[in-house]
Amino acid sequence: MAAYKRKYDSGTALWYFKFQPPGAARGSLPIRQFGFATKREAEDAEANRRTEEQKKYELAKAGSGVAAAPDGVKCWRSAGPISTAVTC
Repeated sequence: MAAYKRKYDSGTALWYFKFQPPGAARGSLPIRQFGFATKREAEDAEANRRTEEQKKYELAKAGSGVAAAPDGVKCWRSAGPISTAVTC
């Protein structure tokens, strides 16, 4: 787990994480997120984000095309000129 500390000129210090996404090619941008109060928060958020990105990668690799939406999330389906919100 890679958590880093950033100290601002004002004296405040915040933690962030960054990592390369699964299957990343050279030159691709890392995934990163800033603004955690503690190193532990940054590490926990990184672990959650890594598993989420790994699932997305595996779905894309399997050829599903679109990652499934979580239960209860509204999706928009288009039927000609009319779009309707449905639960996925």
